[in-house]
Amino acid sequence: LGQSNLIKGKVNSRSGESASVKIHGIDIEVPIARMASHGDSVLIGVRPEKLNINAKSKNSIGNGIVTDASFVGVSTQYLVKTSWDEELVVFEQNDAGAPDIKVGDTVSLSWEPAHTFALDGDQDLAAGADVDHEAD
Repeated sequence: LGQSNLIKGKVNSRSGESASVKIHGIDIEVPIARMASHGDSVLIGVRPEKLNINAKSKNSIGNGIVTDASFVGVSTQYLVKTSWDEELVVFEQNDAGAPDIKVGDTVSLSWEPAHTFALDGDQDLAAGADVDHEAD
């Protein structure tokens, strides 16, 4: 998966090519083709470079507060604390038209449904894979 933001959610409905999923009281759209779970409990995933700050995209999750900003070459990495007290990672490309966003600023977060995926929500996010280095 690389680096992704994962948010617990519950499927409200499935219809046609998309599903409606509720995350912390907010309804978002997920393409059925990008859902790896057939159950109601899901982990919604969106990559940091697909999250938009202060832009109007269909999957809007409201406002958050910037808690960290780090310049990383061609982009800036922001940590944004959501209204449900979870930090999401956002990458914004550094260009001349980019807004000046600082730690402490309130920003809105959104993304396009096509950039959403859903995993089985019953997975343990803290679990990892054990690696047997002696087998190499």
